[in-house]
Amino acid sequence: DGKFMYSKVVVVRLNSQAIVKIWPNPVIDNITVSLNSPIAAVVHVRVTDATGKTILVRQNTVVKGANQLILDYMKGLPTGFYNLDIKKLNETKIISVKKKIMKQ
Repeated sequence: DGKFMYSKVVVVRLNSQAIVKIWPNPVIDNITVSLNSPIAAVVHVRVTDATGKTILVRQNTVVKGANQLILDYMKGLPTGFYNLDIKKLNETKIISVKKKIMKQ
């Protein structure tokens, strides 16, 4: 019928959480983490097994913006599925990322 109507304008605010990519997955020895962090911080990297048991914890320093971490933590781990958690609490800002990885 040729009629049209405009909708309301809606503002979308993206949350300032860290953006993370990991590769290769499945991993053999080393895993690379590409992390775009909203803040400079010391982050705690934790690897847990499928039952939730902490396998290892390490610290890495990240800067505000693009970071690339090469983690050689996976070398001695048996084949299986693991969770990679990267966390840092800094007053009201937070970096908190969880990724599933498979060790070959």
